[in-house]
Amino acid sequence: MKLFADHCFFSCGIDLLRKAGYDIIKASDVGLQKADDEEIVLFCRKESRLIVTLDTDFSSLYRFPLGTHKGIVLFRINPFMPITLLKVLRPFIERKMFSLFKDSLVIVRRDKITIIRPSGITEII
Repeated sequence: MKLFADHCFFSCGIDLLRKAGYDIIKASDVGLQKADDEEIVLFCRKESRLIVTLDTDFSSLYRFPLGTHKGIVLFRINPFMPITLLKVLRPFIERKMFSLFKDSLVIVRRDKITIIRPSGITEII
């Protein structure tokens, strides 16, 4: 699974994903640390990479309709701290959940995951 971490994704999350064997690059690896969101989506579509982010702007279906990206996983964590991200991220890695999110918008909270599929179906797990 190929992932892309935008500029606001905590580095501890990137490290954890790399250690788990994910092919993940961060925005600064490819000179996109100051890129706008549209540039990031275009890059990830070309590279077939799922975006992992903490930036709520990526949740806009108006700006990023399903089918225009390979998948976006938005982590809405509270409190907004690296340790909270790691607590939410570990089960994803253990269950290999990223492969379930191709072409979808996924909003992850501590207590639920909302998946909006290209078919228009919304799942809550």
